[in-house]
Amino acid sequence: MPLYEGRIDLQRVEALARQTAALNAAQAGAAEQAALEQGRRASHAAFRAAVRRRVLKVDPDGADRRHRHAARGRNLRITDEENGMATLRALLSAERAVSVYHRIDALARRAAADPEEKRTLDERRADVLYDLLMGQDRNRVRTEMQVVVPISTLMGLSDEPGELAGYGPIPAELARELAAGSRATWRQMLTDPRDGQVVKVGARRFPSPGVARTVRARNRHCIFPGCDKPAMNSEIDHTKPHAEGGRAEEGNLGPACARHHHLKHTESRRRRRTRRKPAGGSGPGRTSPEPAVRSRTEPPAADWKCEQPTPGVFLWTSPEGRTYRVLPEPYLDVPPPAGQSGPDAG
Repeated sequence: MPLYEGRIDLQRVEALARQTAALNAAQAGAAEQAALEQGRRASHAAFRAAVRRRVLKVDPDGADRRHRHAARGRNLRITDEENGMATLRALLSAERAVSVYHRIDALARRAAADPEEKRTLDERRADVLYDLLMGQDRNRVRTEMQVVVPISTLMGLSDEPGELAGYGPIPAELARELAAGSRATWRQMLTDPRDGQVVKVGARRFPSPGVARTVRARNRHCIFPGCDKPAMNSEIDHTKPHAEGGRAEEGNLGPACARHHHLKHTESRRRRRTRRKPAGGSGPGRTSPEPAVRSRTEPPAADWKCEQPTPGVFLWTSPEGRTYRVLPEPYLDVPPPAGQSGPDAG
């Protein structure tokens, strides 16, 4: 016995028994043997994670079922403590708990920049939690979570468990759901099933600050035809949406004011009957007509399509099938390229 031989201690044995309790005898034996073959690990936490990973691997369907059952028991509890204190405890699904903690931690660390700040990091975290819940948050932070998913799991070819950074092993089905999420920012770290090593780090959903600066310098105004909103006051928009595989690269990004950013993502909106028709085109600088912009208060019709055939060049197609090209504005006074001196509307 590993315990009798001194290879593992009582805490590791208890973790092994507790995490395999829901398995049948054959599954528990397989999980225990696989976990013990790799030794005691460097810490109790690492050993528990190794056992959990083996449990998820030998019984993926049961692991997903137990996770969903446990999620129905999520709760919030308060326990009184001494000296006028109390403990607020929330039981959440792992990915939600990690996300909440990351945001609180980021805001708490930001406060350390204040030279007058005297609170410890733990004190700041507790205060940030209270401020967020009481609606006193004046800061916004973007947090990033990493879900490590074996390639075979992501493709649905196996049920190898995934890994949630900051937590540990998670069921394969949950890992697939998190990796496919479109509302949050996920960077997929794909691993080789043969040795568990990372083989590819997925692209960010949001561009890096350097890429965003380059895009705004290249296209100095909103990329919608006729809109003169400065790029510095516009959002960075994916030409091909992130949810459809669009990458946060210069050739798939452009500045768009909030109004026109959401225009091409709207799938249905009541068509406007009165629309001012374009009066002509322009050269390589700016497209002068405003084909669907009648006022600054009335939103244009839906179903506009946008393409970026080359970086910085945007081809818009109106609901009626008319096309408009928006080119980046040159910084030097140079003649337009041959063949582009006429109108860009087609």
